[in-house]
Amino acid sequence: MATTRVIGARGKDHFRRALKILIPAALVLLVLTLGSSPMALASHTHTTFFEAILIGKFAFTSATTVAASGKGASFPLGRVTAKGTVSIASNTGTPSVILTTANGDELFLTTMGTATFTSSTTAVFSGAYAITGGTGHLVHATGHGTVNIVADLTSSSSGTFFARICGDITV
Repeated sequence: MATTRVIGARGKDHFRRALKILIPAALVLLVLTLGSSPMALASHTHTTFFEAILIGKFAFTSATTVAASGKGASFPLGRVTAKGTVSIASNTGTPSVILTTANGDELFLTTMGTATFTSSTTAVFSGAYAITGGTGHLVHATGHGTVNIVADLTSSSSGTFFARICGDITV
């Protein structure tokens, strides 16, 4: 003959207290186990659309070098400032561009392309970019895409620019 045991009010309270301790402990153990697995570590890297719209100023620092700085917005980085230098010794250049995020992390880009004067005071640069790393959470960043810049000379040695950088980023 089978016997049935009835849990009283005290037993239910002990059971509830045990669940309050065991469930969070099990969740912590699960998170720690998944967090140390190679699959979980790989899931922290992802590729997404990248775009930056920048406006700023530039100045010739020598007959063949231009320094630029500006600000703008980027997806997914948010507000950014930009600074860069380009050698224009030939019709192509390899600028080094640094985008700095609001929290101070930096994203490093190199670009290659061609500048063409569309008027006596306006040049259009079209080319490609490659993300070559950064600082902070962007230290291992990679990516590539296109860059287009319109630069207007406001004097014989300086001017303003508008830039659009569009492609992808992996962080």
